[in-house]
Amino acid sequence: MSPNPCPNPKCASPRPSPTQPPSAWSTSAPSPPPHTTTVQLRTALHSRIAIEQAKGFLSHRLATTPDTAFDLMRRYSRSRGHRLTDVAHRVLDDGLLPT
Repeated sequence: MSPNPCPNPKCASPRPSPTQPPSAWSTSAPSPPPHTTTVQLRTALHSRIAIEQAKGFLSHRLATTPDTAFDLMRRYSRSRGHRLTDVAHRVLDDGLLPT
C-alpha cells in the first residue's frame, strides 16, 4: 500500500497503489453467497407485491389515492410495531382497514 494521499488526517484508509492488482482495491465487505442474495431478492419482491396490492385495495375501498393508502398502512404498522408487509397481508387476507 502506498501512503495515504489524503491531506486530511481524518481519512480512514490509505488508497492502494495503482501497481497492485484490482482485487486489492476493494474495501467492501465480501458479498453474500448467490443463493442468499436470490432468497433476499425473492422475499423483497413478494413483500413489494403484497404492499402494492394492499395499496390498491385500500385506495379503492376508501376512495383515496394509493399514496394515502400507503401512508395509512405505514402509520398503522409503526404505531403498533408491526412490519408493513404483515399489515399488507392482513389488509388482503382479513380485510383490515387501517385508520
